[in-house]
Amino acid sequence: MVAGASTAQPRAEIAPAATNFNVVFERETTSGNADVIITTEQGKPQRDLTANDAANDSAPSFSPTGKRIVFTSDRTGHFALWTMNPEGGDQRLLTRSRGSDVNPAWSPNGQQIAFASNASGNWDIWVVNANGKGRRNLTHDSATELDAAWSPNSSRVIFDRIVGRRSDIWAVSVKSGRQKRPTNLTPGSSIDELDPSLSKTGRLAFDAVDKKGNYDIYVIDRGKHVPIRLTRNRAEDSTPVWSPDGTRLLFVSARTGDYDIFEMNADGSNVRNVSRDHIVADVAPNWAGPAPGRARQARTLAATFPCGSPLGTLGNDDGSSHPTVQGDGGANRLCGRAGDDVVHGNAGNDLIDGGGGNDKLFGDGGSDTIYARAGTVRDSDTIWGGAGSDMAYYDPGKDVVKADVEYKRTTS
Repeated sequence: MVAGASTAQPRAEIAPAATNFNVVFERETTSGNADVIITTEQGKPQRDLTANDAANDSAPSFSPTGKRIVFTSDRTGHFALWTMNPEGGDQRLLTRSRGSDVNPAWSPNGQQIAFASNASGNWDIWVVNANGKGRRNLTHDSATELDAAWSPNSSRVIFDRIVGRRSDIWAVSVKSGRQKRPTNLTPGSSIDELDPSLSKTGRLAFDAVDKKGNYDIYVIDRGKHVPIRLTRNRAEDSTPVWSPDGTRLLFVSARTGDYDIFEMNADGSNVRNVSRDHIVADVAPNWAGPAPGRARQARTLAATFPCGSPLGTLGNDDGSSHPTVQGDGGANRLCGRAGDDVVHGNAGNDLIDGGGGNDKLFGDGGSDTIYARAGTVRDSDTIWGGAGSDMAYYDPGKDVVKADVEYKRTTS
């Protein structure tokens, strides 16, 4: 549904805003314009990132790392794509065209942004590099094509294709673009599908209108063709978006009397209101963090990482055999030992070393550097960077790693 040149950012720039703020959406304000709102998964607190202008700022989409947000704005007199940081600062014009550029979606690999544009005289799907260069048209025909989303490996863009009164979900290769005919992902369906989203495992979510004119959320499992209905509500449920881990969906619902952002599990259970606003319309939700299907960005690095490395002003330095180590709000140097440790950095830019054993290492807030050593090849460590720009180092083993940059260490 149509809603109304970047370089790498310094790590310190986004750290204050990143803590727990993992949902963005568009809010139609009481002044009559639209703004971009950022909040937590719990729905509070909420910040208006574009409150200082009277333009319509809509359809936000996070970059995979959560360091930038792309959105649509008409502040120049027509709709174009802009980017900003998660605090609402450093706003930059990304696209310029003779038409309107709307509804952007950042690719899982962070390299491109897909969007809908009528610059060629018809609504088509386009892509542009994340720095604003390399703009090109992926579709070009008489159909109306909107609501771009990405496949997990960033190789295809999926979208609505509307012909007359019928709508289906289609996909087109980013590499081949107009040289290869788009593929219909929902052929022969008896319902009209809109607003697609693909999970990391390839589950297709969308909204569709039934014979009574009511919109609900559906999913199609990978390799299947039969839609599974997740919501059954007399009010409109639309615009589903998969969480980065593929276990939950954000969506828009009018079940409270106006449009709010809701969340539910992947099977349709545990529905709850996120935006909790009963005055104005909240639409176009999007998640922060690694996009669905983002491949692990592990790199091989030969390096030393001694636990005693200095890191600014040191806080707690617990080298004892206690199984749990807690940092404070400062910059901590936290060291586990050979046992099975649980280490929390908490707020601050921390250096965390698990030592040997099966460790659980949590950076929590701040820009953290975390290292899980392998005492044996059977070691099974868990590293969670949390908010901020984190670096994780891990030796061979059965490790679960979630951080912004990951380095798999070698023995040399």
